[in-house]
Amino acid sequence: MISNHYIYNYIEGAVNTEDRPVYCASRLEIIPSSFPACYLTEINRYDRGAVNLMRTDRMKQVTWEAQIFSNKTTGAVDEAYGILEDVDIAFAHLGFTQTYCQQVSNIDPSIYRLVGRWERLIGDGDTFPVTDYPTPTPNTP
Repeated sequence: MISNHYIYNYIEGAVNTEDRPVYCASRLEIIPSSFPACYLTEINRYDRGAVNLMRTDRMKQVTWEAQIFSNKTTGAVDEAYGILEDVDIAFAHLGFTQTYCQQVSNIDPSIYRLVGRWERLIGDGDTFPVTDYPTPTPNTP
């Protein structure tokens, strides 16, 4: 079974680049310690049971969530959606499908907060053939 550490490290590596540093963590903070920020969390992993007659291949339905924060006074929406796009591309390379994307209110109204979710069915023998990070979207001023 593919570990959640591999998935986290892959997505973080694709999002946090030299061109655009993004604070990434797996434990949510109400107000991030650095901006922009992206919190990546596996929020669900449940057994889908065997998928063949021999009951040799167990399947897990896995859901990941990204919460993206920007505190820019102008361009916060563009920054958050740019990061979300990079997260989406990275998850798509791993075979995940985006199932949710929504702006949500934050305790500090000056911080823009965007939440996205991705799902994938993973079998015992599944591997990720991807070795290179996807190319992030270019920075926008």
